[in-house]
Formats: sequence, C-alpha cells, structure tokens
Amino acid sequence: MQQPYQLNDIELKQYQQLLCLLREKNSEDDNSAFFLPVLQSLIQSFTGMAAATFSNVYTPEKQLSRPAQISHQFKKLLLRHVRTIKGPSAYAGMLNVSESYLNEVLKKTTGFPVSYWITQEVMLEAKRLLYYSGLNVKEIAHALGYDDHTYFSRLFKKAACITPLEFRDKHHK
Repeated sequence: MQQPYQLNDIELKQYQQLLCLLREKNSEDDNSAFFLPVLQSLIQSFTGMAAATFSNVYTPEKQLSRPAQISHQFKKLLLRHVRTIKGPSAYAGMLNVSESYLNEVLKKTTGFPVSYWITQEVMLEAKRLLYYSGLNVKEIAHALGYDDHTYFSRLFKKAACITPLEFRDKHHK
C-alpha cells in the first residue's frame, strides 16, 4: 500500500506512448471542434490502463499485512464517514484497535498520522463543494459536520493557505 509499482518494459512503453500523445494533443490548437473529446478519451485510456495495472497487482490472493489491511479499512471508513466523524478515536473504535496503534499503523504504511488523513479528506470534500456547488461557506461547513463556520474557515485556510472564498474565486475565473 502506497508503494510504487515497477512497470515492465512493455507497460512502460505503452504508458510513455500514451502520455506522449496526450502531451502532443494538449499542445495543439484548442479551437478544434474535437479538442476536448480527444483529450478526454486519451485521459480515460490512461486511467483505464492504470486501473487495469492496479487490479492485477492488488488482488485478494496477494494477502496484505495486518497494518496494510487496517490502513485500507481506515481509508474506506474515512470516505464513508468524513462528513460526520472527525475524531481519530472514533475510527480506531470502529476498527477495534487503539488510537495509538491506528496512528502507528498509518504512519508506518503511509507516512502520515490519522489526523492528517482526516483533514485531507475534509479539505478535499470542501474543495469539491466550493467548486461544484453553489453553497455558501456556512452551508458547506454545516454539510461537513462543523457547527462553527468560522472554525471551519480557519481550518480550511490553515490547510489550503487560502480562505474558502479565495479558493472559489481563484477556481471560478
């Protein structure tokens, strides 16, 4: 988990060719009627190839270590409960491990503690909502489980180095 995958020579050549083609198409004139559909198709091809490579590596037959299993289960729980649960101890309880052990496991397998992953996931969801929704910052804070929207704004600024409104303005030009 979180370890690089070594491509074989054939895979490496295929990825290089596709990425080269993607770079070439991206540098062409974007006024062409099919510019975006072609780019999207190439990106979709790359994503499909990466998913296929990953699925070949990550199979149930290749048993994960206990720390890797816990990390994987934590990330699944985090995705499911990010809007309602922010405390590391709650996730440790759901995994039937101590908070200190969960922290140790995540640091060992990913390099970061539980609180880092919770903050990252909350900020990612906040950025999604700022970019794709018309909700104001107070509504987004409440949607993410924060009763105090000013606390949420401070947390966002600390993590993203800009305020939520600056983020929205910057990405909605």
